[in-house]
Amino acid sequence: MSIDRLAEALLLESKKESEQIVSKAKKEANSFISAAHEEEKELLEKAEITVKDKLESQKKERLAWANLERKRILSDAREHAVTSYLDSMQSNLYKLRTTSSYPNFMKKSFESAVDQLSGAIIFHVVKGDKKYLPTTKSSSITISEDLKASGGLLAESAFGKIIINYTLETIFETKRTVLRKEIFNALFGG
Repeated sequence: MSIDRLAEALLLESKKESEQIVSKAKKEANSFISAAHEEEKELLEKAEITVKDKLESQKKERLAWANLERKRILSDAREHAVTSYLDSMQSNLYKLRTTSSYPNFMKKSFESAVDQLSGAIIFHVVKGDKKYLPTTKSSSITISEDLKASGGLLAESAFGKIIINYTLETIFETKRTVLRKEIFNALFGG
């Protein structure tokens, strides 16, 4: 064998070996590239899921806040409606004096005060309401038309130690909580 053939054989063998090494390196590189693409794809999918989850969470949070705000505004509006109605009722208490039941209310209030107080009693009524009180011959009862109210009466013992207040404003205020509930139920159904 000559050196040329030996060199040629060695060259051919080294060429095959280098082609195998290059082929193996290409396969490994393709495998690394493919793995990198898979990893990149997985990371992108995870990132997309994370972003979707965060967006969904923010959406739920904003919807919850908006719902709470809606409820607060609705509650405020209902409260305003009820308060306005009560205020309107209170400002129209004086109209009760023109109803057919007002004289009976005044008579019963007078009798109740007489039953509760003993001795000299001073009654204070709105000007013009004295006519609704029962006539009495008792010298211990004084009626004065000096009450500054929408209607009703105020009875006091001789020295003012005991006062019984049957004014329309006082009765209205004592029933305001119950009225508030009734008005709310009537307007908004409970």
